[in-house]
Amino acid sequence: MNDQRLVLPNSADAFYVDEMRQRLADGDTVRMAFAGSSMLPLIDGNSDYLLLEPLPPELHQGDIYLFVFDNRCVIHRLRRVDNDRLLFQGDNNKSQEHVKRADVLARLAAVEHHDGSVTSCDSFGWRFRSWSVLLRRSLSSS
Repeated sequence: MNDQRLVLPNSADAFYVDEMRQRLADGDTVRMAFAGSSMLPLIDGNSDYLLLEPLPPELHQGDIYLFVFDNRCVIHRLRRVDNDRLLFQGDNNKSQEHVKRADVLARLAAVEHHDGSVTSCDSFGWRFRSWSVLLRRSLSSS
């Protein structure tokens, strides 16, 4: 993975999406600022940056991906895979998005926090906190 980083806005403007696709195809990490609270408490849209990597051959339930939905870039967790149809949901959202595989742009590799620290999404601590959030969510909706 190259060290070049590109900061992109949330809008799914064709220029930015094409630029992101090209950078990811070149193996670059894309650094993206975003706004919103849909991924709280793990990601703070007011101060964290997303470090995105090219898509793996298979998408995994529970991982977080960047995709285009309603002409904007959205970063949410993959909840279910049904052939080419994917179901995403923000950790702090009740609504869900049905997305085609072709609309998924990148996988969240890490989160860069406001204090400069970086948390890998493959670390045990991240995975543990992610599953804790999902468990609390499923228990509270029962």
